[in-house]
Amino acid sequence: MLLLVFAALTMGVATDSISTRTLSETSVEATATVVRTSTTTATPQQSLHSEALQRLGITEVGEALKLMNGISVKDYGGLGGMKTVSIRNLGATHTGVLYDGIPVSNAQAGQIDVARFGSQQLSEIRLGIGTSSDLLTPAAVDCYSGLISLTSQSSNLFCASYGSWNTLNAMTSFAWKNGLSAHTNYRHTDGNYPFTLNNGDKKLNERRHNGRVDDLNTELNYHKGCWQIKGAGYFNDRRLPGSVVLYNYETHEHMREANGLLQAKYQREFSRHWTLVIRTKYNHAMTHYNDGQQQPTETASVQHVYNYRQNEYYGSAGAMKSLEAGPIRVRFSLLYDVLLASLHSNLSTAHSVQRTTHYGVLRTDASYRKYQIQGGLLYTISSEENRNHSAWSPTIAASVPLWSNPDHDVRLRWMSRVAFRLPTFNETYYYVLGNHNLNPEKAREHNIGLTYSGSLRQIRMSATADVYHYRVKDKLIAFPTAFAWKVGNLGEAVSQGIEVSTHILFPVPHCPMELSANYQLQDTRNLDNPQNPNTYRKPLPYMPRHTANGMLIIRTPWLNVGYSAQWTSERYSSTMNTFRYRLEPFSEHSISVSRNWKWLELQATVQNLTDEQYSLIQYYPMPGRQYRISVRIRH
Repeated sequence: MLLLVFAALTMGVATDSISTRTLSETSVEATATVVRTSTTTATPQQSLHSEALQRLGITEVGEALKLMNGISVKDYGGLGGMKTVSIRNLGATHTGVLYDGIPVSNAQAGQIDVARFGSQQLSEIRLGIGTSSDLLTPAAVDCYSGLISLTSQSSNLFCASYGSWNTLNAMTSFAWKNGLSAHTNYRHTDGNYPFTLNNGDKKLNERRHNGRVDDLNTELNYHKGCWQIKGAGYFNDRRLPGSVVLYNYETHEHMREANGLLQAKYQREFSRHWTLVIRTKYNHAMTHYNDGQQQPTETASVQHVYNYRQNEYYGSAGAMKSLEAGPIRVRFSLLYDVLLASLHSNLSTAHSVQRTTHYGVLRTDASYRKYQIQGGLLYTISSEENRNHSAWSPTIAASVPLWSNPDHDVRLRWMSRVAFRLPTFNETYYYVLGNHNLNPEKAREHNIGLTYSGSLRQIRMSATADVYHYRVKDKLIAFPTAFAWKVGNLGEAVSQGIEVSTHILFPVPHCPMELSANYQLQDTRNLDNPQNPNTYRKPLPYMPRHTANGMLIIRTPWLNVGYSAQWTSERYSSTMNTFRYRLEPFSEHSISVSRNWKWLELQATVQNLTDEQYSLIQYYPMPGRQYRISVRIRH
């Protein structure tokens, strides 16, 4: 049925030969360089632009995302360590990533390591919770509960920085008038930072071992007219320091990764009413992992080296129809995606596995003056190894003005949707963790909130407050059995909370200031097995009850100053909330000072200003105070 409707839409496109372009409706907001929170969309949307990343001295996407509301970043080892993102505590596998409009995927693990993305070549990092306001977003992303969109930029720029523990970062980019652009980003760190380890009444001063990282990211882009083409390569040679075990810090784990992709996007407005979009991607990824535990006397049958190869073929096509009648505007879109993923490894349990997934989505939105409503219906079907899964995932969201005049605008927004995610290859086949009889996770999500934007005596201000409630069935978790850990579907989990954010722009002459602050109160609990008082209705691991962050940017004719702070309350590394698994609350402060000339910028950054000793993941200590000197040259 979806294919028939799509055929009808494309036939309609072909009959319209008018070649005009209509700009989409936009809202004018004060220019912001810190985190910008949208007050006009039906679902929570936040963004960080390149100027904010530069002023705050941020060089990695993972560091930038820590400043957004509703996000928790799991950081495995600080410098060069893997960073995964969970939105409203649903887990990293419920978070999607778009890079220049095309999904980033990992069929093996199901979660994206955002540490691989540098921020210096990006024009914007955008976070959307729930559905996207762009009706031509790929159909596949509607199965996620949140979406991180990364947009690259074309520039002539050279950036280099050097910091603590021999950390070097160098990026160069070139842009030509014919639409071609290229950039290369290289990073190295020894990763041997000191940390403090508590052993009863004693505090031991130790140092991280085996933390060296070298990685290289290269891209060649062509963006002209309706076409956007990207070829990219990523190479990583990483030592893994592992978890800290008292009096035993030696580890020899080693991982190499190589990734190559070629993707293309064609989007064209054939008339004021019709838009067509086509996307395609090929991605090849290789991973070589050595656990470093091989002994000379062991037999060859004991496996310590693991090799994985992934191939992904992706295609997407869709069309959008726009209708206008006075103040009423209605849009419809229909998109179809197909993803063919295969994993080859030297594991006997998953030597070669394949999965084909189809996504079809029908979306619509309508607006009347400042009233907005959005709806969507996603159908997902997948097949692999004689196992098939399918699901319908509806979405509805609305934004209603409560009070509106030229100086103040107050709106009510509401969203209700269903998310659906398939088990990953690791969860299904990984030895001995995998389970061939897993059901997909299903999440019901509800959000209601108020937004405000306005001005008072030239001071521009925006604020949002949202209340959310998520319930996940057939949640996939690993649990211990008699012999080893195993993945399984266990009951339910519920996540609920309150998110508050504000942004203020002070237009002080010769010294404009911008302030942004976020706060989240959350409660995420395990609802499985009421007969087990140790875990039933207990908070899930790594879910702090309180989190807050703030940013301040001051611009003067002489210096630009950026300051950021984060605070996280206590949390537990297990569903058994005992002192053994408790992680202390912590705060982290960073400051950056820069001076601009016509073509040159110098910057000094201090991260973790107070030298706080903390861990985001238990037994994986984070770096203390660190320094960095940076230079940016526009050429």
